[in-house]
Amino acid sequence: MRKRPSIESRRSRVGFSFIMPWVLGFFLLYLYPLVMSLIYTFNDLNPATAELSFIGLDNYKRAFLSDADYVRELITNLKVVVYDLPGVLIFSMVIALVLNQKFRSSGFFKVVFFLPIIISSGIIIEKLNQDMVSGMLMSGERSTNMFKLYLFEKGLSELGMGSDIVRLIVDTANSVFGLSWKSCVQILLFIAGLQSIPGSIYEAAEIDGCTAWEKYWKITFPMLAPIIMVNLVYTLTDNFISTGNSTMKMIVEQGRNLNFSYSATLAWVYFVIIGTVIGLAYWIINRRVSYVEV
Repeated sequence: MRKRPSIESRRSRVGFSFIMPWVLGFFLLYLYPLVMSLIYTFNDLNPATAELSFIGLDNYKRAFLSDADYVRELITNLKVVVYDLPGVLIFSMVIALVLNQKFRSSGFFKVVFFLPIIISSGIIIEKLNQDMVSGMLMSGERSTNMFKLYLFEKGLSELGMGSDIVRLIVDTANSVFGLSWKSCVQILLFIAGLQSIPGSIYEAAEIDGCTAWEKYWKITFPMLAPIIMVNLVYTLTDNFISTGNSTMKMIVEQGRNLNFSYSATLAWVYFVIIGTVIGLAYWIINRRVSYVEV
């Protein structure tokens, strides 16, 4: 009699079927350009004739020894990512805990926090980027001026508040806006993780006399550990590949100037650094993550 496949085996097959389109897309559409871009880094590409002339490691030497801007921007981006990561994870978890509670209009607020994903995709972002206000909204650094440029700061000043207090309130509002923009996917993932925790576990904890604080640290947080790991990797990746950061702008600018070989070199160096940082973070955090079947 043929042995029936285990639950783990069936789940693995289902998971593989979901990622199969991306696997096929990578090998059919991305693998060749990826290999060619690596070849470009060791050559000088003539954009007029598309001819390659081998120059060895000259592009890499230029990136690290001659181009002072590239190394400086790499270090700056690393600092920004390290600074943003804890804030995004903590903010998204707190908002998810609040939205996961049963209260009137909870569905509306979930949609509100998901709006940045809708706005920043497809034709919507193209239309919004044509507008001055939306341009500030999407441009990263300039988005911090959104509240300052309009009535918010002026209204606070007219209430008689001191300039220092007004500045503190405005900066806080800008920080919350920026965190909300960066945390929408993480919030949804945390909500999904919270809703996957069986209520019977909390009921048993209440019978044993656990407080809300104890239930969070002994039930919620440990069972959210895999989601925290996913959000950590996603947040790192999202920050690194954002077209608003200066390193990505340098890479794109070199390509626009037809310096394809040097642009590919900068991109590959950046790719290796991203992979190293994410790999180290995954290795360190994953050792403390336990996966619980429920």
